[in-house]
Amino acid sequence: IVVTAVIGFFAKFNYATNYGLFFAAVFAFFANLNYIITVARKNSKIYAPALAHIGFAIMLLGIISSGDKQRVISSNDLGIDFGKDFTDQQKHENMLLYKNIPGKLGEYTVTYIGDSIAEPNHYYKVKYERIDSSTKKILESFVLLPNAQINPKMGLIANPDTRHYWTKDIYTHVTSVPDKTQQVDESKFQPHNMKVGDTVFTTNSFVILKDVAQVDSSAKVNVQKGDLAVGASLQVQTLAGGAYEAKPVYLIHENVGSPIVDALPELGLTFRINKIQADQNIVVIDIAEDKPQPDYIIMKAIQFPGINLLWLGTVIMVSGFVLSIVRIWQKKKKEKSVAE
Repeated sequence: IVVTAVIGFFAKFNYATNYGLFFAAVFAFFANLNYIITVARKNSKIYAPALAHIGFAIMLLGIISSGDKQRVISSNDLGIDFGKDFTDQQKHENMLLYKNIPGKLGEYTVTYIGDSIAEPNHYYKVKYERIDSSTKKILESFVLLPNAQINPKMGLIANPDTRHYWTKDIYTHVTSVPDKTQQVDESKFQPHNMKVGDTVFTTNSFVILKDVAQVDSSAKVNVQKGDLAVGASLQVQTLAGGAYEAKPVYLIHENVGSPIVDALPELGLTFRINKIQADQNIVVIDIAEDKPQPDYIIMKAIQFPGINLLWLGTVIMVSGFVLSIVRIWQKKKKEKSVAE
């Protein structure tokens, strides 16, 4: 009661029921610890069940701590209206990140630096940096890769990525992303016969064919054993001085060829390999132009304190179960030996 009252006073749980759960966890911990000290220490063969209950108590403390004290650390500081699909609370708790434009998230500076595809998952790279405000020195840097599946029937199915610390976890997931699976209007593709080193001009950029080579793997498609995949490396320079890269692939799977497009939505450009004329060292690159769409993600970040208590308790509890099973197995084996 004293331990619950003291910790509860400083913790200030958000839900009244958590005081009861916290008391149950503390009681289970001390009761079973007392059992181990006063009873099981005289007979080490009977301490395993108490160990499992101590593990459960610690696990419950972790659940209460992380559940009650979880804190959303992302916020919509720009006051952007994300649309009718977001509730008022969701509009406040989510933040918009344009590609390569840093944003502030608590003590971190976060930057969406791009995405990759490993079907059916789309991975979104979010770089976290903790910077000393006085020296501007980077104290910590890491990249999280929350992923999502864009399902036409179910919408966005998101899976988080987590940064683990001893005292907390930072959980990050995407809430909304641009749909890059939409098909480009075929009439917008224009063919260009290119050799390595050739340049093609678009409305807002120029495209240089840097290389054409067989590839064993691609971020755009799963290249299986027996497939033939040829990739083109395109360097895209905007008239404003920006530099981008596109890597369309031509895949031959079971003797059927298909172009795998690569797009730069922020430039409104989509690329595909139409044909390879090996005898003339010519690659026919189709380029489609559309209205530029800035690449972005809308994401949410949550801090879970004390989550490691949950994992510690789980390990101790399972250890107690295993020791109990071993003890029962040894006892039955001994009884069988005596009977024989």
